[in-house]
Order: sequence, then structure tokens, then C-alpha cells
Amino acid sequence: MDVSMSATATSIPVYAQCELRAVIRFLHSTGETPISIHRKLCQTYGTSCMSLKNVRKWCREFSGGRTEVHDEQRSGRPSISDELKEQIERELREDRRVTVRDLEQRFELSKITIQRFFNDMGYHKCCARWVPKMFLLNWKIYMATHQHI
Repeated sequence: MDVSMSATATSIPVYAQCELRAVIRFLHSTGETPISIHRKLCQTYGTSCMSLKNVRKWCREFSGGRTEVHDEQRSGRPSISDELKEQIERELREDRRVTVRDLEQRFELSKITIQRFFNDMGYHKCCARWVPKMFLLNWKIYMATHQHI
């Protein structure tokens, strides 16, 4: 029985990623190449379903012994505890010229995590010092009203 698809097959607009992976797993187990798998996916699910690069990646995964088609659990975005926030803020109040790199090394956090903390807390780097953003707004208002012509 020939299971090849015609070019006029209707596209399935709604699909789950695990569904695509299951199809890839099945076709790969029957000996299909990643290119032919990708063509069949595009014929069935539309051209924006999955890139050839990802089809190749999943074929490698399944060849390597993976059997699960669902995403693995991930820890998500790292969070900063309240105690750590207080320590960083205390460090910031003691030395306003502290750099992100210094804080990275001292607290063993990534640069992005520290910058996200500063944004959440409303701090902004001004003249090599960390100051709350409200001070910047007050300074801008002061400068706008006291301009010398």
C-alpha cells in the first residue's frame, strides 16, 4: 500500500509539537530520510510547521535512542530569593560604583539575572553610579527648568 501524499492534500492548521515529533519518529523508524520527512510534514501541516534543521535534529535524537516525543521538564527562569535581593541591595547602598561584573562574581549569578534585578528594582546606571530612576526624573525636570539660554 502506497502512503505517499498528493500535492493537493489539505493542510492541518492546528497541531502540537509532540504530534509532529511522533510523525517524525514513525517515519524515521521506517527508514525515511529527514528531507523526505520534511516534505511530507509540509504537505500535511503546511510550510511553516517545522524547519528542515529541526527535523534533522529530531531524527538524530531518535537515532540516539530517544523515545519520548514530549518536551523535557525545565527549571525555567532563575529567580532571586528575597534574602539575596537584600544582600545585593545592601551591597549597592554601600558602594554605588559597584559593577555588574563585581556582583556577578560575588553572588555567583549571571549578568542577565543581575540586570533583570536592577530593572525590577528601578535602578539605573548614571555617571558610574547606581541610582533609583526617580532621581533621574527629578534631575531631568530640574535641568529643563533651569536651562541657561
